[in-house]
Amino acid sequence: MLISNYLLYHSFFQINSSSPNLNGVVVGSILNLGLVVPLLFLGWQRKFSLKYFIMLMPAGLILARFIIPIEYFSSFEAVIYAWLLK
Repeated sequence: MLISNYLLYHSFFQINSSSPNLNGVVVGSILNLGLVVPLLFLGWQRKFSLKYFIMLMPAGLILARFIIPIEYFSSFEAVIYAWLLK
């Protein structure tokens, strides 16, 4: 999951900034890194607790900030930071 998101934005497979589905791709990556990766990590660790999941979600969103380039991420920054500060 992490490698596919990284390759999507930082390799010769990277998406075109003029793509009409760019917002959908970015939202998908944010959901992937904020929800799916923490759930997979919990499954791998076999520690299914809501408290641990809530602690892992911000880590996934912070990781999304570093993986997704700022020009694609800029329209979603306010939503992510508001969620993290909540």
